[in-house]
Amino acid sequence: MWLRPQEPDDVECAADPIVAAAWAHTRTTAPLRAGEHLAVAPGWVLPAYRDNLPVADLLQWRIIANCLRSARMAWSYLAVPQPNQYVVEALRQHDMHDIP
Repeated sequence: MWLRPQEPDDVECAADPIVAAAWAHTRTTAPLRAGEHLAVAPGWVLPAYRDNLPVADLLQWRIIANCLRSARMAWSYLAVPQPNQYVVEALRQHDMHDIP
């Protein structure tokens, strides 16, 4: 699932710390320009499938496809609960970085 907020919403930020962190990073790094949006993918993979390489590969390609075909997306954020080294390295290959 990708959330696609186009402007900060105090109610959403109060209800979802992942969305709040994405907006905070966007605001301090490079705010959105007119017509742009950010994409937020909350971590949703069940623990039993987190180390399943075929599932991880499918998710990786789905994320990259969304980033490539999304018009006017300025930022993309992916919440990864308890990332393992495989996931971190795969994301870095696509120039995705850890944000504290």
